[in-house]
Amino acid sequence: MSLDMPTTFDMNHIINQIEGQHLGVEKRFRRGKVLFWQDNPVNSLFLVKSGTVKTYTLSENGKNRTYGIWGRGTILGITSHYLNENHLNTAYVFQTADILIISPEDMNLLVTKDPASALSLVRYLAYFVKVFLREVDALSFLDVEERLKRNLESLAYQHGHNTSDGIEIDLNVTHEEIAELTSANRTTITAHLNNLKKQGYLWSAGRHLVIVPHDQIRILENLSEAVQAADIMEANRWAGRVIQENVDLVKLLDVLERTVREAGARDINQGQKNLKVGAVAEVARTVLENILTQFAQPRQSPLGVVVIGTVQGDSHDLGKLMASILLTRAGFGVVDLGTNVGWEQFADAVHEHQASVLAMSSSITVDQQQQKFARNIFEKSGFLGQATMVVGGAGFSKDNATLLGAEGYAGSVIDTVELVKNLSQHKLASHFATGNIDF
Repeated sequence: MSLDMPTTFDMNHIINQIEGQHLGVEKRFRRGKVLFWQDNPVNSLFLVKSGTVKTYTLSENGKNRTYGIWGRGTILGITSHYLNENHLNTAYVFQTADILIISPEDMNLLVTKDPASALSLVRYLAYFVKVFLREVDALSFLDVEERLKRNLESLAYQHGHNTSDGIEIDLNVTHEEIAELTSANRTTITAHLNNLKKQGYLWSAGRHLVIVPHDQIRILENLSEAVQAADIMEANRWAGRVIQENVDLVKLLDVLERTVREAGARDINQGQKNLKVGAVAEVARTVLENILTQFAQPRQSPLGVVVIGTVQGDSHDLGKLMASILLTRAGFGVVDLGTNVGWEQFADAVHEHQASVLAMSSSITVDQQQQKFARNIFEKSGFLGQATMVVGGAGFSKDNATLLGAEGYAGSVIDTVELVKNLSQHKLASHFATGNIDF
């Protein structure tokens, strides 16, 4: 669940009270001006009226940890004041800011005399408890890319504006600054930003980043929460909204994959492997099956027919279902053989449906003996020269794919998406691979 800053109504009241009672002094600060240093005494509180301020701590080894880039309604120094401690971090102006400077004593006077201001301040502080609890949760359970997504969404909600394409973040943030927010190194963040651009999650508009529209993110988040709660009715409802609002299906698949992986990580961390994750995976599977029926194409599609399945001994099928949806949406006729499919079944299905592509997935290692046995069956069947065979998943590799007789291989859903786009654009089923989700 993403967080919006609770500033527009609550903190406006405090701003109005400070100005109306002449309790503070307003000053404009240019970028780079330090408002206070970490460990210095709290002599003043700083309430941001416009612009942005960055807060960070500096460790003993000289490493920065950025806590946020804050906008209107942020009161800097308030936590340290009420804890009767020195400043917990350093604050400097990120973009030119108009700031109300008020003494701690005057702030105490305001909240003592005005219950509405006191309530606003309590809600403000409670919000930041929620922010930092989410941060702990993210560091414990999410990988770098998921933490990066959360931070980009937070920046977009706090400092962005809607465009026809998405939410443009009105900050000139560097990769280094994003890395500090995400608790990762710059090189890693650059790689993940490029990956998110590849997925269509964000793109650049000059020096600014643009992310998926706010309402679409909300729909996807609600879908994720329903799947995580194993609530099949709610999950199907939000999946329907995805279709109605024309949300990119690639993003839907990405959300479902992430949700299942997070459930697995939590179960492992709690020593309950395969308890909750089994229910979550089953809901995700049902959602995928329902979506697939909405995009069903005639078996004899002009683009060709794809026979797809998970190989014998493997019952994992989320990646296969995702691949089926992408192929179907691209206009291919798809024949899904399901899971635990024998080599002979694959060969027979290619002939029966006059398929142009055979796509096989496996999350279990397919050893050389199996590969040679399968290759023998496929050669006797005679379809290798007529249909393109492709494989994917952790059970295959580029080398053993060649030994099997396959002409294409990819090990991730992201690569699958790129290949499907190529198939759709060129009207040619020359390469395809299924994704790999091992739940």
